[in-house]
Amino acid sequence: MNFFRIISNQIMKFYRCLIFLENPGKFYCRTKNLKNRGMKIGDNVKILHSCVIDDSRPFLIEIGNNVTIAPLCHLLTHDASMNIFLKKTRIGKIIIHDNVFIGANSVILPNVSIGPNAVVGAGSVVTKDVPENSVVAGNPARQLCQLQNFIESHEEKSSKHPCFSFEKYHGDFISGEDVLLMKNELSHTFGYSAND
Repeated sequence: MNFFRIISNQIMKFYRCLIFLENPGKFYCRTKNLKNRGMKIGDNVKILHSCVIDDSRPFLIEIGNNVTIAPLCHLLTHDASMNIFLKKTRIGKIIIHDNVFIGANSVILPNVSIGPNAVVGAGSVVTKDVPENSVVAGNPARQLCQLQNFIESHEEKSSKHPCFSFEKYHGDFISGEDVLLMKNELSHTFGYSAND
């Protein structure tokens, strides 16, 4: 029995290699594959690296326009925590409306809607609906303020702290001189990076 399992695993690995060689884009364009399986994704959506999108039921996920999902986020359409005891798994839709930012390492659980113009803070666990025009954070995520208060607060802070051009001070092409300047200016405070 064990021999057949080993052979079966080797055949599957070989088969995956053949699929990769035939169409490498299938592995690199994961959202395209999820769209083909029913996931709705709007325009100007950025799903950054190492996000886990529940591919068991991608048709239960809807993402609107102008959405950013930061690295290492999880979008889960199922919750199997009671499966051992009840032999049942809770499932539900995830709807992310337009103009939403989801911070790094956040987890969005099933049966959650994130309203338009919302910010989910890094490391949040979203267990219930997020109202529109709000900022939430924590585990479980709770509303911290209205989006307008959040914007006004950072607008005021950005006028008092260093601000760096995104184009010049981001990525692999930043000069050594600019690295030192940024490090010095941020040695005892925080700053902002602005799109020109």
